Amino acid sequence: MAANFHAGRTWTLFQSNGVDVKLNLTQNSDGQLFGSATTSAGPVGTLDNGAAVTGEDIFFVIAWSDGKKGRYQGRRGADHQLSGDTFNVFNPGDHSTWATQEKFD
Repeated sequence: MAANFHAGRTWTLFQSNGVDVKLNLTQNSDGQLFGSATTSAGPVGTLDNGAAVTGEDIFFVIAWSDGKKGRYQGRRGADHQLSGDTFNVFNPGDHSTWATQEKFD
């Protein structure tokens, strides 16, 4: 399924645990995502292979410099903003929701 929106730019997601994640992404014509991330809490990270926009959905895993891996999945809503869930791959109980304020077309 083709990507219905473009996430290849710099944008911020706001997590319910108070950590903001700033993403700097590129997106190819197949919807695959590549890039890096920084947080308000300090760690920096890179997207693992397999990150993509598919239809209205977005999925990516960030490998953080502190050894954690965050799995993010979300969806573009009718308001064109993204929201979803994230958890630490190594500790799934470490879970948060997230949302953007920016719109995605």
